[in-house]
Amino acid sequence: MRPSRPEFLLYAGYLAVLAGIAHAYAPTNLSGAVGGTAVLAALAVASLLEASRPPVRSPARRGIRRVAALALVLLALILLFMHAASAFIALSVVPPLAKAWAVLEVAGLVVCVGLSRRGPAFRMAAATLLFLGSVPYYGLCLWLWQAPDEGECEAIDRPGVVERLTPPEWPAERSYGFDVLYAPDRDLVFASFKMAGNLTITGWNDPNANRLWAAHVPPSARPQTAVLSLPGPTMPEYLAWDPGRAELLVTRLGKGGSELAVVAVDFPSLQVARSVAIDFDPHTPVWPPDSRSLGIFSQHERFRMLDKESFKETFYSRVPGGGLVLDAWQSPGSTRVYLSLVGPNLAELDLADPGSVRLANVTFGGGQLTAVPAAGRLFQTDLLLRALNVLDLERFELLRRLMLDYTPRSVVGDAARDLLLVGDWFGGRLVPYRMSTLEPLAPIVSVGPGPRNFAWDAGSGRLFVATKCGVVQVNVDALDLRLPE
Repeated sequence: MRPSRPEFLLYAGYLAVLAGIAHAYAPTNLSGAVGGTAVLAALAVASLLEASRPPVRSPARRGIRRVAALALVLLALILLFMHAASAFIALSVVPPLAKAWAVLEVAGLVVCVGLSRRGPAFRMAAATLLFLGSVPYYGLCLWLWQAPDEGECEAIDRPGVVERLTPPEWPAERSYGFDVLYAPDRDLVFASFKMAGNLTITGWNDPNANRLWAAHVPPSARPQTAVLSLPGPTMPEYLAWDPGRAELLVTRLGKGGSELAVVAVDFPSLQVARSVAIDFDPHTPVWPPDSRSLGIFSQHERFRMLDKESFKETFYSRVPGGGLVLDAWQSPGSTRVYLSLVGPNLAELDLADPGSVRLANVTFGGGQLTAVPAAGRLFQTDLLLRALNVLDLERFELLRRLMLDYTPRSVVGDAARDLLLVGDWFGGRLVPYRMSTLEPLAPIVSVGPGPRNFAWDAGSGRLFVATKCGVVQVNVDALDLRLPE
């Protein structure tokens, strides 16, 4: 049965809106966002054209129906992805509401599809349910990336304990901290700051908000800082420090193409020594044992080794396990890299033999990682289902799964202090635990909204946190951590 003209007009409107917001997935799945936008826009135009012409019977219609069937399959896959993304983010923010909506939507679709032959109203109701289930992700992005309140950022400062190190005006400029790295050989901290629009919200995509920040942070003196502006359509994200060359590798994600940039560091001087365009979506960089190479993961479980000088590819493989890459962790001096994926698996890759991969089943989810070799443990946050996974590092198997009442993201551990620190992503808090038992400790510390990444200085007991308020330094040894009363 051919849909009526009002149906085609409704479908065209829904598809046009979805095409307009599909780019919200660019930071997580850039190529998928670009392809999805194109398909949705084409279907919107096709629906509008169908609504504007009368039914025609001809031999050519058979070929058109085949194309339409293929288009519907593509649309179903896109809607499935958009629903899954909306559901997982909603689960991490408001679990009861997300679960209730999922039940209502499934029940409504079953009823509407079952009654679809009784008239267009039921088909239009089904389309409306599918549309409503696809758009929450964009709304959640607006909420997640809105500028923090100035008072909220000022409130986290506690002299001698918690201190913002970056300019206080940056949050209002919608320049947010993303990755943070501590280089112990130089007592330097580096952080990438990117535009709050995140390639998604056009009005918040200010290229001048893209920058690299660095600070010399000796424990006994005030920090000295330096800033390198990185304007342009590509956003600086992941960082990797090469101590032998005194260079910092910066990944830069963009819609029209991404880049790898090498920054020469002669503090306080920061200069882009070289940059190269790449044809994949870069994620975390790592260091193979070969000093002439660098390794880098892409968003789609691909691993590449590149020559440091020419950036030519010398090795390529697909990491099994399924799901997008969320995080990778390489212990200093180790060739083992641990990979957190969206899905039921963690992956271990040995850079000395990158074709060899071990998988560990950790229940469906995903988040960030930290390995603590001295304790023989690997910790993974599950930001989708609000949990903390503990794995045996040598056997690479799950030992314990601790359910949480907040959404965890960043995590770091210190065996000598028997301490595990977890970032509450939406609560803007630092939550401490006794590592050996996972007993919660007090006090919980406010570090500002959206703690995205941690960098740990074990020598002085300082934690550096990249948040929407900027880089925050926490003097952990001054917190007087204890079991709550």
